[in-house]
Parts: sequence; C-alpha cells; structure tokens
Amino acid sequence: MFDIGFSKIIVIFGLALVVLGPEKLPRVAATVGRWVGRARVMAKQFRDQLEQESEGLRKETDSLRETAEGLRRDLNPNPTPAPRPAAAPVMTPAPSPVPTAPPASSAEPVLIPDPAAPAPVHSDSAALTPEPAVRAPLHSDSAETIQEPSPPPPESPTAKHEPGT
Repeated sequence: MFDIGFSKIIVIFGLALVVLGPEKLPRVAATVGRWVGRARVMAKQFRDQLEQESEGLRKETDSLRETAEGLRRDLNPNPTPAPRPAAAPVMTPAPSPVPTAPPASSAEPVLIPDPAAPAPVHSDSAALTPEPAVRAPLHSDSAETIQEPSPPPPESPTAKHEPGT
C-alpha cells in the first residue's frame, strides 16, 4: 500500500529520536502502535461487514434467478429453443414520387394529392377556374399585358337517360 522500505523506516525512527528525545519516544511509539492497531481492527470490521452484505446480495440474486427460471419453465414447457428464422435482407424504402410540402405553420393539416387517385369531380366548376395570369411587359417602354382566355362557361346539367324508364 505505502511504498515504505526498511531504510525509510530507519530514517523516520532516527528523526523521531532526535526530535522527541529518548524520554518521550517510547510513549509516542506506544500511542502510534495503538492507533495502528485500532485502524487495523476497524479495517477488518469494515471488510467483514462488506463481505456479509455482498453475501446477502448474492443470495438474493440467486433466489431471483431461480424464480425467473421457474417462471420461464412455467410459461414455456417446451425446453427446446425455437429455430431462428433466416435473416431477411434489409430493404430501404424508395423515394416517394409525391412531392412533400413543408408542414404548415398553422394547425390545419396539409393534404398531398395522390397521383394514382382519380381526379375529383366538382359540381361547381366556376369556383375552380383559375384567375387570369398577368405577364410583365417584355420591353421597358411597352405597357403590354397579356391575359389568358377565360374557360368556357359550365354546361347546364342535362337529364340522364336511365335504362328501363
């Protein structure tokens, strides 16, 4: 523990003899001996107490293992392990062909149309007409604006002919 050799002990003893003198040295040596003895007894008691605690913990863990093993046997009466399935290859998903929009800052959900789904049919086609596009002038001195033609007005609903009537 401490790296004190015989030569260092002799040097310490010689210094103590010079500092304390021959009258006090025997009393100091007896006091130091008692302290060292008490320290050894305390260290032994501490070690014994740690060993008792570790033995108690070891017994508890053994009993818990036995209980867990008993529960495993009760749940699975077949002691043979099930064969492991062969490892499937790791598949990474292909990138989605549908463009994804960034999440909206409001609480409204963002709907992304499915390209494979049929186009929705609306009864009010006038509400779906796009606004006319306005282009900027081609030349700085020309004030020309081009508007796209508006779509034709919606057809009036006609009566359907149902078979059997």
